[in-house]
Amino acid sequence: MKFDGYQIKACPNCSQLYKDRIVVSFNTFGARNFSDGYVEGDWIPRFTNIIKCVNKDCGKFFKLADQKLITEIAFEDREDPEWVQAFNTSDCVLGIIELEKALTTEFCNERENEIMIRTLLNRKYNHTLKEEIKKEMPEAERKSQIKTLVA
Repeated sequence: MKFDGYQIKACPNCSQLYKDRIVVSFNTFGARNFSDGYVEGDWIPRFTNIIKCVNKDCGKFFKLADQKLITEIAFEDREDPEWVQAFNTSDCVLGIIELEKALTTEFCNERENEIMIRTLLNRKYNHTLKEEIKKEMPEAERKSQIKTLVA
């Protein structure tokens, strides 16, 4: 994977700063493709298209496409004091609990956003089950996952 700096972007709700890597190239050699569209591989960057704002006063879910571009910086300038407080979007990948919470927020009032969240949840459930295949999942958690998928 090769990077060519960062884009500095702001939360569309509160202006919290985020750093988003500019990926110049990556490859899919040895990657595993799953029927739900998920791709897993050593050289595949962790992309996300929805995050929850890390600002405690905001905490809203938003699409990265809705962020305002502030500037672009070179890779070596990522530790510049002006941008060091910006959070890496790759560190903001949502887990199952956050995605389930997103379904109950105003973010999912738009049908497209709800579908995106449910798709991400489906992938998380699939791959959690795949990784935990040898472990017993508590009945309450299994019912919660099935209820969310069917809703």
